[in-house]
Amino acid sequence: MVIKKKPPKFAIIDSETDPFKFDRPPKPFIWGYYDGEIFKTFRTTAELVAFLRELKIVIYAHNGGKFDYMFLLEYLDSYTQPTIINNRLSKLRIGKCTLVDSYNILPIKLSDYQKDEIDYALFEEDVRETHMDEIRDYLRSDCIYLYDLVKRYRDEYGSDLTQAGGAMKTYQKMRGDKVPRHNDKAEFCDLKKFYHGGRVQCFRTGVVDEEFNVYDINSAYPFAMTYRHPYGLEYIYGDRELPFTETERVFYRLECISRGAFPWREKPNSALSFPDDDNVREFYVTDWEYWTAKNARLISRVKIIECVLFSDTTDFCEYVYKFYDGRKQAKMDGDKALDLLYKFRLNSLYGKFGSDYRKYENYIILPEDTDVEGWEGIDKIGGGNALFSKPLSDDDMNFYNVATSASITGFVRAYWLAAAVQVGFDNIFYGDTDCIHIRRGCDKKLNIGSALGQWKNEGAFVKGGYAGKKLYIVKKDSDCPIFREYKKSQLKKGDKVEIHKKASKGVQLTDAELWKVCSGKTVTHRKDSPSFSVTGKVRFQERDIKITL
Repeated sequence: MVIKKKPPKFAIIDSETDPFKFDRPPKPFIWGYYDGEIFKTFRTTAELVAFLRELKIVIYAHNGGKFDYMFLLEYLDSYTQPTIINNRLSKLRIGKCTLVDSYNILPIKLSDYQKDEIDYALFEEDVRETHMDEIRDYLRSDCIYLYDLVKRYRDEYGSDLTQAGGAMKTYQKMRGDKVPRHNDKAEFCDLKKFYHGGRVQCFRTGVVDEEFNVYDINSAYPFAMTYRHPYGLEYIYGDRELPFTETERVFYRLECISRGAFPWREKPNSALSFPDDDNVREFYVTDWEYWTAKNARLISRVKIIECVLFSDTTDFCEYVYKFYDGRKQAKMDGDKALDLLYKFRLNSLYGKFGSDYRKYENYIILPEDTDVEGWEGIDKIGGGNALFSKPLSDDDMNFYNVATSASITGFVRAYWLAAAVQVGFDNIFYGDTDCIHIRRGCDKKLNIGSALGQWKNEGAFVKGGYAGKKLYIVKKDSDCPIFREYKKSQLKKGDKVEIHKKASKGVQLTDAELWKVCSGKTVTHRKDSPSFSVTGKVRFQERDIKITL
């Protein structure tokens, strides 16, 4: 009797390349493949592709759509249709094999879960052959760690392409019905004007030699989702202020003077700001923000142009507490993988309601000299092929209710605003969506605690440097009880003890460079890691970093 072995459902691939160096495009010198049992290596991309072509299997590579898959483009077959999401090559085919980017379901660096350490200087071409055994071991561990995490995801949820799409699928299964959708582009555009992001604002710039505390809202967006928000697609228009109720949601288009209360964009695609002056502007806000600002007397000369009333609302309590409580249990059990999976599910649903299908396109790979009506060539990808695209038709656009996302994000901005009023704007150094840096001793009115929606004390700090949005560095107070406990726990784990909390979105600055920028100097930053376009073109970023208002 011959027992046939079941083929694996999925596998992992990963590449090791030349170390990142500014203006030197990296090339892979070894590939790894792992399917839960078998680990194989390939010294050339051609060998890997020949192996994959005959496998009827799903392959994952972490950040593959912006890195590893770029080295496979010249091997793609003509007339296949890849999926590209946010300039990420998210799904493609080679022969019988389907390749997807695991970053879409696990939006973290693999090192945030588990990763071995190695000196990347060993990857340089002139020395790597003498260290190949060590490099293979490192590659193997990366493949295994990703395999374990992807397997946990698939066992828990299934084979979703994206975290947000999977979250919507989970929510609909819990409700037992489909979330309403429509294909009215004009309606989406009208309601999207009320949909803004988080409040990110630098109230102080430069170096601050004062004692202060940092507080975060515990799971801000999930907390907002426990309140009622628009659900159905029916609504009515009005032209006046309506009473606030727990069960209905109202959006206001109005003119007024706002004292740092309302979000505003000078142009449709310009950065979000929160003006605080005597100018009358037109704002699009949620009732959460409107009533918070009105009760705090932050708006004047108010003229309501239009209101939109949603009577069909819902909360997301069942969904939120399933994953919030599940996360707490996973932490208690020391299950890091499940903790991450529940964290992503908890925070991924609300944004799906705001998906803008006007930005979605269909893609196809065709011979580079092809001229097909309706398809526009983007760029060559190698192997005689090019990538072509065309927008979705109006009938293919299937929007959710963007007012749901608008209301949830508006709640969080209003919640932050209420805290800012309590502590006083003059006592705020910096704010970022669910976070606030405030002068020490000004927190007495904050609802501080560990429960959902309460403000969590992230510790005391003795010095701060602020250069702009997502660009700061703050130094912890070594005598702070929170930091002392954190330091003890990290020392037991053998992890590095960080004395700074910092942000430098888009660039990787050292602590010294951040302090330099915050003190008013300019730092020229060269990013060693490359940025790839979806057609494989490489560019390297060089920027002057300085204080921005």
